[in-house]
Amino acid sequence: MKGIDLTRLLFEAHRDANEELFIQTAQSIIGRELSANHHHEAQELIRALGADRQRIAERRKLTHLPARNSNMAIDALLLQRNEEHIKEPVLPPTIARKVHRIVAEHRNREKLLAHGLRPATRILFWGPPGNGKTLTAHFIAQQVHLPIGTANLSGIFSSLLGATATQLSSIFKDAAERPMVLFLDEFDALAKERDDDLEIGEPKRIVNSLLQNIDTFVSTRSLLIAATNHQYLLDSAVWRRFDAIIGFPLPGTGERELHLKRLLSGIKVTGGVAKVAAAAEKLSFADLTSTIDESLKTMVLENRKAVRAADLVSSLQERRRSVSGARRPRRARINE
Repeated sequence: MKGIDLTRLLFEAHRDANEELFIQTAQSIIGRELSANHHHEAQELIRALGADRQRIAERRKLTHLPARNSNMAIDALLLQRNEEHIKEPVLPPTIARKVHRIVAEHRNREKLLAHGLRPATRILFWGPPGNGKTLTAHFIAQQVHLPIGTANLSGIFSSLLGATATQLSSIFKDAAERPMVLFLDEFDALAKERDDDLEIGEPKRIVNSLLQNIDTFVSTRSLLIAATNHQYLLDSAVWRRFDAIIGFPLPGTGERELHLKRLLSGIKVTGGVAKVAAAAEKLSFADLTSTIDESLKTMVLENRKAVRAADLVSSLQERRRSVSGARRPRRARINE
């Protein structure tokens, strides 16, 4: 349900003095903020609603509002097939080997099944943003000749209380019956720790439903790939549900140099690439790509025929300073 629809329901509840509808709609708005990782905003809304522990417990007894759209699941999953060739992502050798193993298992699934073995079908990607998790999911889908189904989390959470679990079940059922790579990006929005003091009843029920759906996801053709930038937020019960867990770290020197060579392919660079790669330390692939793109646009606008390594180094150093203040995870749950 769109934000304007929730606001309209809130107004209608006030107009009709319908306390039950008002509370459930307010909780839905809070749930959307939580799903978007807007914890501060959600906390402010909870306080404004007066949602202390006792009142939360009382609200859990309320009946769920009926879904107004029986076709909600249609918009919850975007299925697409990558027609253009996807280059293999630049990954550290240890991570690349794990990705190749997943591809090999699914290319040879019949051979494995003949020996009573099953290919890995539930994979978790974790690590800081901009380091290839989404690209790798699309690469795997292309390599095993499957479309990729991306779950629309905003669409899932747009429903009123109680409908999210139904959405999840429909998505998992569809993925089990129709061969695809089911990609759950921003997985922490669904699988946050159930002991989080900011959570209200519905998000905790979502985690329970999610765990049940992962447990019952059995398919020899489809894969489930979940990705998170905030692994420290995941519920502790989530980790053991996956056949393979792959961490995506910030790129090392070798990965940065290879990525730079791809980005600067066909471009004359005065001064060499090695110093540029060194200046990109502690930056993600996405940071590197964005910075190089800006430098190339400057080269074109200034009618230059080459890009200067010194300029790239300066831009990357500025980029690194701008991201150096990023907040670190409050705790890590797993080591690669």
